[in-house]
This record gives sequence, structure tokens and C-alpha cells, in this order.
Amino acid sequence: MDNEFFKTIFSAVDKNEDLILNAERYIWKNPETGFEEWKTSAYLEKAFENLGYNLVKPGNIPGFYADYDTGIPGPKILLLGELDSVICRDHPEADPGTGAVHACGHNAQCAALLGIAAALKEKGVSKGLCGGVRLCAVPAECQR
Repeated sequence: MDNEFFKTIFSAVDKNEDLILNAERYIWKNPETGFEEWKTSAYLEKAFENLGYNLVKPGNIPGFYADYDTGIPGPKILLLGELDSVICRDHPEADPGTGAVHACGHNAQCAALLGIAAALKEKGVSKGLCGGVRLCAVPAECQR
């Protein structure tokens, strides 16, 4: 891959800076614990749909996935962002009612996932790529 390819990628990410940062702030300010991430999931679902993605949702738990296909044969990779926060009542920005806070960094994971989804839709980004990307927003990493 040449420097032009990377310039195209960086430009695509820069173009979506507000989308990425707004998502990170929204998710930070609305922490939800595992398998209860309905607001977070809905926020990201709307953003992905606005980008033109078709979502596959499990229905009974928060989360979804969407596929990006380059149209050229090759491997499919999975990128994921976790929707849940942790309980840390002593954290200065913990939700006063639930004690939930994104001290885990999942707010940044989800914002990055959205940023990648947006960048993939920008002109020229898929040039030189093959295969596909499955973009997956997942609930808690452990069962309730």
C-alpha cells in the first residue's frame, strides 16, 4: 500500500471527526450495564443506518452487526465495539443512580467502530482492499 492510500484513509477519518467524537461523548454520558445497552445500541443503529448500512439485530438483546463488502474476493475480518459500561460507584463521573461509567473505554471502542464504518463509505477508501469487514456492536462480554 502506498502513501496515497493512507492519505485517503486519514482524510476519510478526519472528514468524520465530529461523528466520531459526538458518539464517544454520547456513549460516555449514557453508560448502561451489560445486556441493558438499549440507548447505546439505538444511537449506533441510527448512525450506521444513516451511513447506509443494513443491520442484522438479534432482537432480544442490544447490539447488531453490519457487513461491508469490497466486491473483491478475500477474507472477511471482524471489528467489534462493546456497548456496556462497568459499575464503579467511586468514579467521579459515575451515574449517581446506577454507579455505571465507561471507565472500561467501551465508549471509545464504539466511537472507533462508527468511525471505521463511516470511513469505509468514503470515496476511494475501498480501492486496494479485498474481502470484507463485519462491523459488530456487542453487549456485555459475559452472561447475566
